[in-house]
Amino acid sequence: MRLSTKHANQQTITMYDFTGGLNSSISPENIGENQLFRVVNMEPDGASGLLKTVAGTKEVLTVPFKIYSAYYDRINKKFILVSIEDEGKKIYAVNSKNPTREGLTSLATLSGDLKPIYTLWEDGVLVASGGKLQYYDGEAVQTLSTSPDKCSGVYVRNGRVFVSDTEQNKIVYSAVGDEENWEENTNDDSSSKWVETGYKDGGKFIGMVNLSDAIIIFKDNGYVYRLTGNFPDWNMQEISRQLDCGGRLSFCSLTNTVLVLGQYNLQMLDTTQDYSDIKAGSISTQITNQLQQMPLDAQIVFIPPLNQVWIIGENGFVLIYSTTYKSFFTRQFNSNVITAFSYENNVFVVKENGIYVLDDSSFVDSIEDGSFANLSWSFTSRRMVSAHEYLLKKFQINVSPAFLDAEKDSINVGRIKLIIPTSTKYADDSELIYDNDTLIYNNTTKIYPEVAMSSTIKCVQRSRAITVKGNGRHGRLVINSIKLDIVEV
Repeated sequence: MRLSTKHANQQTITMYDFTGGLNSSISPENIGENQLFRVVNMEPDGASGLLKTVAGTKEVLTVPFKIYSAYYDRINKKFILVSIEDEGKKIYAVNSKNPTREGLTSLATLSGDLKPIYTLWEDGVLVASGGKLQYYDGEAVQTLSTSPDKCSGVYVRNGRVFVSDTEQNKIVYSAVGDEENWEENTNDDSSSKWVETGYKDGGKFIGMVNLSDAIIIFKDNGYVYRLTGNFPDWNMQEISRQLDCGGRLSFCSLTNTVLVLGQYNLQMLDTTQDYSDIKAGSISTQITNQLQQMPLDAQIVFIPPLNQVWIIGENGFVLIYSTTYKSFFTRQFNSNVITAFSYENNVFVVKENGIYVLDDSSFVDSIEDGSFANLSWSFTSRRMVSAHEYLLKKFQINVSPAFLDAEKDSINVGRIKLIIPTSTKYADDSELIYDNDTLIYNNTTKIYPEVAMSSTIKCVQRSRAITVKGNGRHGRLVINSIKLDIVEV
């Protein structure tokens, strides 16, 4: 038997691929079929590419002070925290395996007033905050009195520590293998050296980053330089005069690529480009509106386990660039985010009151007082516009929900709304638990798997345009497909 329809031109539109991400720069009817005009707290699944809600957070450690900056010391397996207190900005350390308030150790006071830049070195971490360079060796913090006075950044390359000296507008190298030796000796190639960046170009030093076999240097007048080689065979080359860089933390390296955040765009430098006087390629034409909401010196961090770059805004807003799909999505946390980092496949989110870890099994996040509340998700698809009118005859959604209560979570087309079907937990008959003696230790397979749930409505709705929207806050879900039976009349 074959189902029939009285409309010869009826068509079924199936939507499931939204990997094109956010495009809010043009009208919604002109964006791509796989793009979204609005998306909050949703992202493509790493394996299937299907649109899903983001992970929530759970508490790792709350602290009795306001966090100014944080870093993970992979050498000593410790969290480094910088506080804002009446006595100044203090440096703390705590064991990452079992972090507790009682385990917090006060180490020293930050030597400068800038947001610290960190790098791993020998027994621990070097810290540059605009004053003397500081070094945490796993036990104590030493302020290196012989280092330059205004160390705004610190990096390690070829066995040397090198810092950006904003007062002198130059890069200063330590002696080979010795972070405490900053004395230059013209007769000794292994002694401390320095190189000036852009002699009399009128710009001030912002920062630098490793890119393949070179160091890329940014200045506030738009000039960018590339430093290659080692003393005495190093070479400084100007590569651009038009690259806008927002601040010391507004760029990050992704192996052979550097992303640079300016005031209104996000630009990319990579090793395949010809390093000449050209503007770097912009990748942000579709999210100009979101970039305008960012602070000028917003921080960019690369999150390898997620294959994402996070651009951290204000009041919990984070703009996400997917390195897998080359597209953008957004997160909205419940409270302000200071920074984020990862280790051992975990992603840590640092807020003003503590450290939290992303949790795939939850859809809650901490608010300012430390309690937790549900996140909210929403999306708006491309608008389909008819030369006449669309007649919507059937609307179907197929989702994999991970929650039981969804009174208001829904996906709708105009006035037609489908409530997200809630998941009924059950054991698959082919995966019987009874009489199964397989050990579950380290087994990540869910005992109660997430299943696909469908909801369908037959309807009669006429309109000039069709837009699919969704929103909710009760839990996590994956959108497997959205189907529309429509006729143009």
